[in-house]
Amino acid sequence: RKVVCLSIVAQSNNMHCNALQTLVGVFMQACDASEAIRDFLSRVGLSISVSGINNVIDSLSKNATTAMKAQGQTLLTLFSFNNLDMVMKHSVPILNRPQNDQEHLTTGTMVVLHPQITTSQLRPSSSLWSSQIPNRALDIAPSTPAANAEVMLELFKQAGIGDPLDHLGVVPIGDHAVLVSGDLLTGEHIRSLLETQSEEATAWWKFSHIVFVPGLFHFKMACADALWHIFIYSKGSQADENSLMEHLGKIRPKETRKFASVGQLDGWRSEVLEHFATRSLEECLKLIPSGDDLQALCEQPDLSHDKNHENILLRHQMFLLYEEITHAMNYGDIGRLEHAFPAWSFIFQACGKHKYAAELMWYLTDVHFRYPDGIKEAVCYNILINPTGKDGHWRGIDWLIEHNNLYTKFIYGGHYSNNQKSRILKESTLIEVYKANRWQLESMFSLSQKATKHAQLDMTDTFQQLSIYMETHKTNEIVLGRGTKYVIPDMMGKGMHIAMSDKGFHAMKDAAWETLLDELEVEEDIRDLEV
Repeated sequence: RKVVCLSIVAQSNNMHCNALQTLVGVFMQACDASEAIRDFLSRVGLSISVSGINNVIDSLSKNATTAMKAQGQTLLTLFSFNNLDMVMKHSVPILNRPQNDQEHLTTGTMVVLHPQITTSQLRPSSSLWSSQIPNRALDIAPSTPAANAEVMLELFKQAGIGDPLDHLGVVPIGDHAVLVSGDLLTGEHIRSLLETQSEEATAWWKFSHIVFVPGLFHFKMACADALWHIFIYSKGSQADENSLMEHLGKIRPKETRKFASVGQLDGWRSEVLEHFATRSLEECLKLIPSGDDLQALCEQPDLSHDKNHENILLRHQMFLLYEEITHAMNYGDIGRLEHAFPAWSFIFQACGKHKYAAELMWYLTDVHFRYPDGIKEAVCYNILINPTGKDGHWRGIDWLIEHNNLYTKFIYGGHYSNNQKSRILKESTLIEVYKANRWQLESMFSLSQKATKHAQLDMTDTFQQLSIYMETHKTNEIVLGRGTKYVIPDMMGKGMHIAMSDKGFHAMKDAAWETLLDELEVEEDIRDLEV
């Protein structure tokens, strides 16, 4: 309170003594406070004027270029970008854009590469991993290879790197590789772009310095979509008493991970009761089965089929694969994650996601057979980042972009008449500035008790209800001769068969070349960029 009172008195005598008032003004901009609140705090001496706030934001936005160039010109930066679709409900239809209230933009960020690629320095560190330098948003929709080329050229320009023959004052890339990250569709566009530009005269316009790093957040979303396609999409898959939807109807939570863990525990319970002289999981955990015991379980002959139980086993297999990639991503286990890629590639093939399957195989081929050791290690150790520096909080680079997009859409992008494209483009570089300002003001005035994370719910009774249902219907027990209303296909085996057959070869080939065949004028578009 003393600091606030002294700051008000100092500003009343000298308008340039406004350090606290400037912080409060930027804080209100970050919180998207109304103009009435800004005027009120300005009149009582707690903030600078509304016009002063706008001038500060303009100055910060212009000066953000300095930080971009300082980091980009070190050539130790990973560039990541993604599309940002926003609905401007207040927009007015005009003749050449009737009823067009949606804007397609591109947002990007620059992530510092790991300084030394050693295992001892891969531990989470807040000083190393929590920083980013957001790029200025671009009024470009990255929907074609040519548009992706334009986006990358603009990001490189913001970073101050490029070909000195085309732009003065930039740092030449030379023979350095530049890591560029995005979703799998971005990887497809970049691969198509490299094919079309292979005959250009200079390495810069060949884009030969580009090394694509796939965004694993979108990969994880594709895995979840594949599970939906296998277990929920078909109407027949919901008819059985032990179907996924039937079990979810007993507990209702939206998080599949919770359900998967309960189903696996019930499966272990069934195995314990059948093969060990115990009555509970707790007693079984005290026993240490030998290798011969486990081998005997594996070699038991199949006297008859239980189609219902086979469905459950396939579901456990898919859920365990999803749990494996989740755990590997959360803890930065790149090797374990790559070992799961072939299995998911086969699943994507069977689900019709041939482009995703192709991109996973392209990644494994490039990293393990094509790239030199230095680039291979750079890709592997920078495919995941840890924004918070906490153990178990590693994320895909595209997750960071989506996190920035969330702030841009709902917090920093303004509301109502202030929700304008010009404001979004101008303030897109200030995401980290706003975060730091809010943290500083909330700590200064003890406002940090606010939280958006809900407390962990006690699901014991809910899980117990599902466990009783599974015991009643013998979900994880073998009942010889039991049938089912719907047989879940073995998507991994099906995908493996497709991949090894001529059909799979042509599907992979078509997925890799589809965009190239559709974009016959990409070379001309790129040449227009040269002019």
